[in-house]
Amino acid sequence: PPCPSPPPTPPPTMSQPAPALQSKMEGIVTEMRKIEADMGRVINTRVGLQSQLTENKNVMKELELLDADATVYKLVGPLLVKQDCVEAKTNVQKRIDFIDKEVKRSDETISSLEKQQDAKRREMVDVRQKAAQG
Repeated sequence: PPCPSPPPTPPPTMSQPAPALQSKMEGIVTEMRKIEADMGRVINTRVGLQSQLTENKNVMKELELLDADATVYKLVGPLLVKQDCVEAKTNVQKRIDFIDKEVKRSDETISSLEKQQDAKRREMVDVRQKAAQG
C-alpha cells in the first residue's frame, strides 16, 4: 500500500502568522522597546534638570533680596569662597539659561520619540492587518 501523504499545512492565521510577517513584527517590537528605554532615560534626565532649574530660580530669588554690596559665599568643594553679589547673580542666571535650554532640548527629544512610537504602532497595525488577510 502507498504511504499516506502528510496532511496539508494550514494557511497562517493570527495565531500563526507567516514567517516574514512574524519576523517583521519581532523587529518592530524590538524597536519599540528601544524607543521606550530611550524615552525613560530622557524623562529621567528632564526631571533632574527641572529640579536643578527650580533650585537655581530659588537661589536667584534669594540673591535678588540682597543689596548689591552684600557679601556672598559660594561653596567650592569643602570651602566657602567669597564672591561678589553681582557676579553671583550673573553666574546663577547663566546656569538658569543653560538648564532652560537643556529642558527644551529634552522636550524636543521626547516629542521626537513619541512620534517614532506612533509610527511604530501604525507599522504594527499594518503588519497585523496583513497577517489577518493571509
